Amino acid sequence: MKILIIGLGSVGMAYAKAYRHKIDELGLNVVIHGYDTNEDLVKNLRLTHDHILDHVSSDPESFNEVDCILYCAMTPTTSDRILVNGISEVINKFTLSEDGVVIMKSTMPIGGTEQIQAETDKPLVYIPEFLREGKTAVEDILFQDTIFIGRTGKNKRLSNVHTYYIDILYGKNGENVKCITPLSSEEVEFVKLMKNAYKAKRAIFFNDMNTIAIDKGVDPTVIKIVCESDDFIG
Repeated sequence: MKILIIGLGSVGMAYAKAYRHKIDELGLNVVIHGYDTNEDLVKNLRLTHDHILDHVSSDPESFNEVDCILYCAMTPTTSDRILVNGISEVINKFTLSEDGVVIMKSTMPIGGTEQIQAETDKPLVYIPEFLREGKTAVEDILFQDTIFIGRTGKNKRLSNVHTYYIDILYGKNGENVKCITPLSSEEVEFVKLMKNAYKAKRAIFFNDMNTIAIDKGVDPTVIKIVCESDDFIG
């Protein structure tokens, strides 16, 4: 079994490490490939992460057929929209096995996954990442309460998603996850954007509370500890 991760930034490498952890733990015969257009990054990863990635390159022709592609590259944005132009061209550079699947991880606009699906014969699903920044990324991947699977109109299969993704990271049929929810790709795209917006508003709120606490002579560190200990707030 071969897994290819496209985009080796913080998200892509977090998934590479999560896969490697489960592969080593379970003794699975799975190969992890990594692709990124940044040649300097690729050179550095060859030196520092050869224990994580079995093969890493910025040359698409250096990869043979793979069973699963995780697309983790950053999605280009303008001031008011997320762009998906050109993503299908990247995906189409690689050969996918007959029962393979492409799992989109990058943030998508509403309808973005369907737009990409219309431009490729490879089956796509959208399973967005919900990672915090920092050292918790791998734990965030491996210990999720809910996995949202966004299916496109052309691809209703879930068996390949289980084989190459869920069963490896979360146990057979996702036994280590509370809930696996199949939805349309548009519905999952909306959930992802909604959660991003909520996190942004939440950060602004707590920054404002920090400023007010200091202004009122209250120790913001104490307030932070209290909030984190309260399940309703934290």
